[in-house]
Amino acid sequence: MVPAVAGLAMAVTACASSAETTTTRTDTATVTTTAGAGDSIDDRFDLPPEARASIGGGDPRLPAYWAVWNTCAPDNRADVAAANGGRDAGFVLVDDVLADPGIGLGDHLLSSCEESVALLEGRTGSGDATDDPVYMLAAQLLAAELNLTVGAESCPAADEAVLGAHLVLSSSNFDGVSPSPLDVEAGGALPDLIDLLTAYNAGDLCY
Repeated sequence: MVPAVAGLAMAVTACASSAETTTTRTDTATVTTTAGAGDSIDDRFDLPPEARASIGGGDPRLPAYWAVWNTCAPDNRADVAAANGGRDAGFVLVDDVLADPGIGLGDHLLSSCEESVALLEGRTGSGDATDDPVYMLAAQLLAAELNLTVGAESCPAADEAVLGAHLVLSSSNFDGVSPSPLDVEAGGALPDLIDLLTAYNAGDLCY
């Protein structure tokens, strides 16, 4: 049971019926990802304006942004952040958020810059390649949490998606390295959560 997934009904309805689908097995659940003509959030979901009404803050950033704004990636921007005043001046690194207030994905607390960067890049926390769609969700959720922590804009649809994603990861016993089997309800929610968080991180969900 994933309680918050039902809460997405406030903002999320069925996907456009004309979309093409790709199906992936995740042990106990079948995950269907959607692709189709247009494929904007407006095309994919029937979101009421109040669900997308922006609540302050700056522009959110994609996982690829955070994958270099840290101290451990080969092409990291730690020197740039330090030269411009660091966290106090708004140049925040993943490491800053790991140190305070910390980052959790479901019940899993991230422990290092290296683990965080691997997850942001869609790999397991140990750096292994994976096609498990749960790790696609983890990458987008991690970026969303970083964005929200540094004061990026939000909206009710984004908040619901973040909460739902945490509960899906919790229900799958996500640990950052292992396969994460999903039950039918969580597996059914996974594609919508990935799409909503991807749109949020790209600045396309809240307005």
